Amino acid sequence: MKTAKKGEKMANYASMKPMTLDDTLTRYQVDQFKSAKGSKQVPFEKLDFSIYKPSANMVAYTTSEERILLWIKALYQRYIIDLQKTNGANMWSRWEEQESYNDTSKCDKVILYFEHNSSSIISITIYTSTGRIHIQGQDRVLKEWGNIEFPALLATTYSNLLDFLKLITTPSTISNLTSTPEEKTSKDMKNEKKNEEKTTPQIIQSPDTTPRERFFYVVKSNLATLESDFVELKQDLLKKIEDAFDLIKSKDEEITELKEKLNSEESKQNAMQQTISDLTLMLHDQKDETSKLKTSVKKSQSEFVELKIKINTLSSNTHNVPEQPSKNTDSQHNKTSTSETTNIPTSNKYSVLDDESSEKKENNPRENEGTLNTPNNEQFHTKICSSETVILCDSNGQMIDTKLLCPDTTCTYIRCPTFPTANEIIKQTHFVGTKTVILHSGTNDLETASDDESLSSSIVNVVEAIIQKLPNCKIIVSSLLPWLDKLHHNIGIVNQLVKDKLQHKKNVHLITHNNLFPLRQPSSR
Repeated sequence: MKTAKKGEKMANYASMKPMTLDDTLTRYQVDQFKSAKGSKQVPFEKLDFSIYKPSANMVAYTTSEERILLWIKALYQRYIIDLQKTNGANMWSRWEEQESYNDTSKCDKVILYFEHNSSSIISITIYTSTGRIHIQGQDRVLKEWGNIEFPALLATTYSNLLDFLKLITTPSTISNLTSTPEEKTSKDMKNEKKNEEKTTPQIIQSPDTTPRERFFYVVKSNLATLESDFVELKQDLLKKIEDAFDLIKSKDEEITELKEKLNSEESKQNAMQQTISDLTLMLHDQKDETSKLKTSVKKSQSEFVELKIKINTLSSNTHNVPEQPSKNTDSQHNKTSTSETTNIPTSNKYSVLDDESSEKKENNPRENEGTLNTPNNEQFHTKICSSETVILCDSNGQMIDTKLLCPDTTCTYIRCPTFPTANEIIKQTHFVGTKTVILHSGTNDLETASDDESLSSSIVNVVEAIIQKLPNCKIIVSSLLPWLDKLHHNIGIVNQLVKDKLQHKKNVHLITHNNLFPLRQPSSR
């Protein structure tokens, strides 16, 4: 039942009913308009034909809560009452209203239709809930209505105010109002009646009141209304101004608080930046100290290894010194002597504390490297090599610039005329931190070698000796250089044998010299 009643109520709400104007105008009166969501903005009591598209054939304007009643009354008077009186040009109009959904005593919409020769030419829709008035119709008729009818309707809505101003400013009108009823003409009676109809307040007149009294009563009523409206407006303005001042004060406080927060954040940021700078400097200092410590540790390790080798050498030399017999032969037969005397020489020609070879190495590296080439005194010439790169080369490398060849690492050049010499040097040298060994020799071995197989074996033996001492070292083996004499045909055979023997060894690289004397490159077999 409730659903049926609701559907019936909505059906009544959706329908438009032909009705007459409510003389009290309470059916159309609202306290405050609703917002017209989704509708275009239109001017206040002005027509702007550019707002809607020409194809819409529509123009609209808005009014206020107080003046919408005047517009409804003016439209009804002009197009219903006056048009029915004239009844000309075969035109007639129809007034329809739509009840409010929430209150049936109220009206939400009024539509005024105009027809000419049974065809609709224009319609005026008044939305009492939003204060919008829409006019739709044919393009020519719509613009003609806007140019002629709209100004007349606008003047009609302001007629009460103009009549009031005219009454209080025209002396003749006042004198007419003060005259007795018997002295008035029929024209004056009609004007008075018309003015009374246009006056907004409905005054209950008594037969004893005169026109003068009625006039002053109207003036007093209007003044009282204006005064109350002014007081209300003043109170509203004062309240709005007070609210605006409170809002400005609160915004100022928020701005001040935000400024303080911003200053605090800036101070924190500056402190953080200073802390970061201090930590960066400390990090650099720590890195420098770490680098110095690494260098010191590396140097200490080298010194420790060197001292250990010297101690081992001294120990070996001490064990090899023969015992000398006692010079006093008589004491050997002395029966009363219970101890045996042994004279051990205290001098040592191999000084442990004075390393002349190290000083020579610092002053002239090539002279120091030359001492490594004497295998005759192996136990007395054990050397320490702490360079990252070691070059074992014959006289062909005497002009090598080690700084230019290895600019980013430490490099040592050791001269070895033959492969056996290189083998002895490797055995006598203690390598510390060596990462790369370059082997380039064999020029002298070509003349002394018995056959190609023995020469290739000598090269491989040197490589294996390096691998045994430095298993993780990178070894670069230079192939034999081409010759211009009778030994040239042996070079290709030796290089091929070396290549076959070294191809499976780890970290060993064989370098060929095909760019030297390309026309003289030897064949492998």
